[in-house]
Amino acid sequence: YYEYNFPEQVKIINLKENQTKKNGFGPGSTRNYGIDIAKDDYIALETSERCRIKDGYKVYASKDYVYTIADRQILQFDRKNGKFIKELGKYGYGAEGYTSTLPYVQSPSSNEILVFTSQHLSKFNGVTNELLKVSPRPRPFQDIAELNANSLVSFIAGDESKLESNLLQFSKDGTELNKFYLNQSDYDPSNFIQSLGFLEGNFHYYNNEVFFKQIYNDTIYKVSEEGLRAYAHFNLGEFAIDWNDKIIRSDVYNKISIVKTFQSEDYIFFNYKYRGGIKYGVHNKIDQTSYIPEHSWSENGFIDDIHGFIDFRPQSMNEHNELVASFPPFEILFFLNSYGKQASIPKSIDALRIVEEGDNPVIGIATLK
Repeated sequence: YYEYNFPEQVKIINLKENQTKKNGFGPGSTRNYGIDIAKDDYIALETSERCRIKDGYKVYASKDYVYTIADRQILQFDRKNGKFIKELGKYGYGAEGYTSTLPYVQSPSSNEILVFTSQHLSKFNGVTNELLKVSPRPRPFQDIAELNANSLVSFIAGDESKLESNLLQFSKDGTELNKFYLNQSDYDPSNFIQSLGFLEGNFHYYNNEVFFKQIYNDTIYKVSEEGLRAYAHFNLGEFAIDWNDKIIRSDVYNKISIVKTFQSEDYIFFNYKYRGGIKYGVHNKIDQTSYIPEHSWSENGFIDDIHGFIDFRPQSMNEHNELVASFPPFEILFFLNSYGKQASIPKSIDALRIVEEGDNPVIGIATLK
């Protein structure tokens, strides 16, 4: 095993063999594992030519709306009934247009969507559709976060020209303030990481603070103007990858790569790659227990103990303590057809029988207690 010595306040997330439990969520302690949630809702999004969601989308939700963000497309739907409301902004180089969307980048406010214009990093107000300037367009990055009212921090990945991975803090007038260097690796990042289908690192917000997880570093850091401070560490044991060694893909097949994290008051959620698939786990901060799916092809997310529905695979989490997931139509149809039309299933699931092959996805929203 790899053992680490961290300050006492750093949370240690054990994913070593025999130190994890099966994954799932339910209303209270319905089982001896999982996440306590207040409710979960499933919404079939309207499908028509004016609101057909592009491939490669990411999904986010506010109290009233569902947003899907894809390349050159930002769509807004009613959260209650899935009806299409509007497309935000317009692609183009004019004064009111945006030049690229940022599907992987999440704003601290769920009704704000960050985009690039020709000269600026800007954000749409999802309610008013107003486009507001945030800062002059920064140097290329993989992810970005608002560090405080006056500055931002971006993650700049290393490359083959020996650019070192770093976090760059800069003011909203574009002035570069600080640069924090990150863990480096000898492998070709543009090749290996893209094969995972994720960014090399990602920010998330919790309790008005910014956190960062780099894919080839098993520690989550809290980010401030003073720099990086270790916040939580994944103790992967026999599943750990030595990121300082030369990476050979065949050697990491049976290892775990933590590729994305986000958190609430009680939980740290994480997506990880294992044996060619992306799986979803959670660490309970209170009892210091980690929950991951069984190591089988049939499970990769959170078991829905409320409805007995398809594994819940969250893509994002908002400031209202809600996890947001999406389900392709073929999964919905397969599930419903397996039970038959006369089966007794919860009304919220039975209502999804309107879904047809080729429709927009179904969105799931789980509200944590």
